[in-house]
Amino acid sequence: LVNVKQIDANGDIHYEARCTDVAVTESENVMPEVRSQIEAQLQNVIGSGGMFVIDNRGNIKQADLVLPENADPMMQQVFEQLSSSMQQLSTPFPTESVGLGAQWSMSYALTMNGLTFMQNITYELVDLQDNVATLNINIEQQADPQAVNAPGLPPGAKITLNEMRSQGSGQVVMKLDRLMPIGGSLSMQTDTDMIVSPGSGAPDSPVSTQMNMQMNWQSE
Repeated sequence: LVNVKQIDANGDIHYEARCTDVAVTESENVMPEVRSQIEAQLQNVIGSGGMFVIDNRGNIKQADLVLPENADPMMQQVFEQLSSSMQQLSTPFPTESVGLGAQWSMSYALTMNGLTFMQNITYELVDLQDNVATLNINIEQQADPQAVNAPGLPPGAKITLNEMRSQGSGQVVMKLDRLMPIGGSLSMQTDTDMIVSPGSGAPDSPVSTQMNMQMNWQSE
């Protein structure tokens, strides 16, 4: 739920955004008990949101996030990290005028879930009709070897990252007189290689994972 509260003379938009409901759709690739477990965990997100200020190019200038009263310590840490990174998570348009085929990129460091990584996003304007812009998106993420300060680790346990790489692509459709995209999709693959040290004299365990994510969204 997004409500515009104020528009300044310089084009800055003050708005409130809040999560009012969460649901996990059924899928033949996900067992019902897993779906129910994920949906139960996501209930803690209901009530989260905040007040934001965005300029007329799409840069987030200010973000004051608000947690639900029942938020656990892990969620509190995630929101603190998001709050410090919100300015880097915006998707601004270039200052100069652009036309079909124009491309622009953003590169910056992010810290999320105890992991610091570099992210590069490339945008390409592929369609512009009736005040609706369609952008192709390509995302690359890479993390150097580091200790991972993951929330919820038991005392004495450590996680050391050897390598993390992500590749993603998608598309977003934006109506230029709206704050939020009216639709879009994103596919990402993330490969990680790390060492888990349980502590208490237990042997270290090498862990390699590959995660594939597909997101589709549509504004109501």
